[in-house]
Amino acid sequence: MLVRCDPMPAQVHALSLALLRRHLVAAIDLNGQVTHARWNLQGPAAGTFGDPLDQVVAALHYCCDLIVSHTGALGGAVNGTVQAAAAESFLVPYPLNRADARAHAGAVLAALETLAGSLRQAATLARDAGDGDTAALLIDVARCVERQVWLLGSVTATAANTRTATRTMPLLVAEGIAADHPAHRWTDRRPAAPGASPTAAGGHDHGTTAAERTP
Repeated sequence: MLVRCDPMPAQVHALSLALLRRHLVAAIDLNGQVTHARWNLQGPAAGTFGDPLDQVVAALHYCCDLIVSHTGALGGAVNGTVQAAAAESFLVPYPLNRADARAHAGAVLAALETLAGSLRQAATLARDAGDGDTAALLIDVARCVERQVWLLGSVTATAANTRTATRTMPLLVAEGIAADHPAHRWTDRRPAAPGASPTAAGGHDHGTTAAERTP
């Protein structure tokens, strides 16, 4: 028994191809932005962000392949040139004056979040138009991008916490504050007067009972 497949309406077909093309050029543009960031990492955190940005580049290549494959399945053609991506991408142009590694990571994170949000919106449009396959593909790509947001965001947060701890600990040591008891200043201990009890010098009288302290 043959199952007849109704062809996709022309209007839906055109919409799906337009959505795929829109996000392909954005992904190509973002790939170039991340590559630029990777090549220009400077500062003490440069080594921290090198591998995560390489992973973002690899993930974007995978996303582009998914979009291109689905576009071909719909009978559409793609234009993967850098010139086309630069002319059609909806992403904000990358700020070329950045040098610090953390600044680059922040710019890449913002662009990834923009792309992921647009992919989610495009999936809704495709689903509402009746093209569930394209909607599912766009959701898959969005999840791939969102995973990179999570991974790069985690590295950024860890680097920020490490930087804060590195700056704080020398200050604590300089102030005489023990790391495990941050509220206790060893420099606040006053020398005891001759014959005075330990508590008179701001210390602690451990190991004695009230009877033993009574004259």
